[in-house]
Amino acid sequence: MTEQKLPSDYLEQGWCQDASARNIDGFEVDPMSPDAVCWCHHGAAVAAFGKPIPNNLYSKYYTTLSDVLRARTGELPTIVNDQIYSPDTGQSLAVSDAREAELRAGLR
Repeated sequence: MTEQKLPSDYLEQGWCQDASARNIDGFEVDPMSPDAVCWCHHGAAVAAFGKPIPNNLYSKYYTTLSDVLRARTGELPTIVNDQIYSPDTGQSLAVSDAREAELRAGLR
């Protein structure tokens, strides 16, 4: 049996800003598309937990992620992902924040 991928797994594979997910050419795609190669926090959660959103796992994770990011930055996930994370450090911070949220939410 394959272990379910979590949002941090998607973010570790690839991270983006200003779109839920992008393909290899940089065009916005659905987060669940097989063409997606990078995701924002929201997109990674959709890819991991599926649609429709919100669903129980998405809500549990995203609520906890919001708490993690508010405690660290004072902002909500979309603002952090698109405005506070820098292109140089964004992916590593996104992965770290996602893992913290997964742990706190009991998903990891």
